[in-house]
Amino acid sequence: MATVRIQFDGGDVPVIMGQRPPANDVPIADPIPAGGNTNSSFLALAGVHFYGLNTSIPHSPLWLRGNAIDGVPLHLSFRKAEMG
Repeated sequence: MATVRIQFDGGDVPVIMGQRPPANDVPIADPIPAGGNTNSSFLALAGVHFYGLNTSIPHSPLWLRGNAIDGVPLHLSFRKAEMG
């Protein structure tokens, strides 16, 4: 099992995962819960995963790719989108 921590400056929201979207500006289709929330660590099976956030808060990027490796913490970050 790998330890994953996904930071989000918009608060603690559920993390989702799924298949790689066809483009960077397309969210994950048919997401499933990843088993954790942002800003705290959770366990994941080793392997390459595509993570997103289950929130209505505009954020960037829409998804990130992460390689979860047993014994190596994975850290990814999302940011609230600038509204202008």
